[in-house]
Amino acid sequence: MQNENDILTQEHIEEYAAHLREQERAENTVQKYRSDLAALRRWLGGRPLAKLVLIQWKEHLALTYAATSVNSMLAALNGLLQFMGRGEMAVKPLRIQKRLFCDEGRELTKKEYVRLVETARGEGNERLALVLQTLCATGIRVSELPYITAKAVRLGRAEISNKGKLRTVFLPDKLRRLLKRYMLKAGCTEGAVFVTRTGKPLDRSNIWRDMKRLCKSAGVEPDYCWFSEKPMPLFLQECVQSWRELCPDYEIKEWNEKNYDVADIPYVEEAYKKGSYGFVADVARLDILYQYGGVYLDTDVTLLKSLDELLYQPAFVGVEKWGNINTGGGCGAVAHHPMIREMLEYRKCFHFLQKDGSRDTATNGLYETIPFLRHGMKVDNTMQIINGVTIYPSCVFHPYDYMSCEDSRTEATIAKHHFYGGWMDKQELHDRQDTQRMYRSILKRMKCGTDIA
Repeated sequence: MQNENDILTQEHIEEYAAHLREQERAENTVQKYRSDLAALRRWLGGRPLAKLVLIQWKEHLALTYAATSVNSMLAALNGLLQFMGRGEMAVKPLRIQKRLFCDEGRELTKKEYVRLVETARGEGNERLALVLQTLCATGIRVSELPYITAKAVRLGRAEISNKGKLRTVFLPDKLRRLLKRYMLKAGCTEGAVFVTRTGKPLDRSNIWRDMKRLCKSAGVEPDYCWFSEKPMPLFLQECVQSWRELCPDYEIKEWNEKNYDVADIPYVEEAYKKGSYGFVADVARLDILYQYGGVYLDTDVTLLKSLDELLYQPAFVGVEKWGNINTGGGCGAVAHHPMIREMLEYRKCFHFLQKDGSRDTATNGLYETIPFLRHGMKVDNTMQIINGVTIYPSCVFHPYDYMSCEDSRTEATIAKHHFYGGWMDKQELHDRQDTQRMYRSILKRMKCGTDIA
């Protein structure tokens, strides 16, 4: 029997969110449930809650999302129903066959791990070498390193609290001996073992920066990303880990030569044969996005917020500070979006290999911006809606300026594109570093009022 309380309102959602906080649920979980229930409310369109209607909602989700994502949304729904005293309306989750293995292609090889540790020691960076050994010996996340304290080393175990759960991680004896020796040299008697010069615990950004530099020094090449038989570098793995932490209910799919036909588009095939994997992804992502829909991120993108707030629209993309489109930093669309098709068709007009045998190494910004210009886009780094695509200013996906190396995050920032440069060869990386130094020098002199000439 229906009553007026069976109409789902925003007040119901907020009351349930307050209840979850009282139950000491993690804030990320609370926000995830709020987002899922808001989506349900929009779908209901004012219809009352009823068992058959909610089964239809479940079927609707199953056509759009992965099974794990569907079940997380149903968990939010069932929790709300119990809270409202309408538990009889709860719907059963989808049945899932659990995976009992992980993909070896995502792991760092032992040989590369040893090379990274030895390189760090050779450069006199004992702290970074021990960070690597601690992560690999314990299996903890980078964000959990502050729990490796002087007390934990003495006891041989660390008590780690993450996402409302407490677990004990044991430290192997060999690792403890190494950490004690390091603590003695550093004068560490209490608090976190791994700290900055100012005494603050190392955070993810500190470690990623050092890892990125170490990978280059150790010869662990950065162009493993996506289309490559080689494993993904540690720095990129940490970027992807940020997606899992902030979007735990999303299905994260790695596209590579095993599940995507690189021979379908001449530009892609030519770039793949030359080992220029970054250029493969530039075009392949448009093809995949058009066919299947979803959200795309380059592997050198760190998420800072959940992507949920972007999913209400048919398509979105971001620009760099110069105002040009860059889908690598973050983009999304429903399947068969006309603007994504237009971008894809424009890319198909070009070849990676030129008639003289040279390679077309123009970055994707040129090719991706031109289709939007044809529809009246202004290259002024502002939010615009062009042909059904929301274009976000650089602060949303590209707050990092790879020329000045400045990070201009705002409250609107959702992700940080690191511009890792995996598609560059050693000479191109060296040239970019020289250009960056010159650019920063000019900026500094301009700010100081010094003549450039």
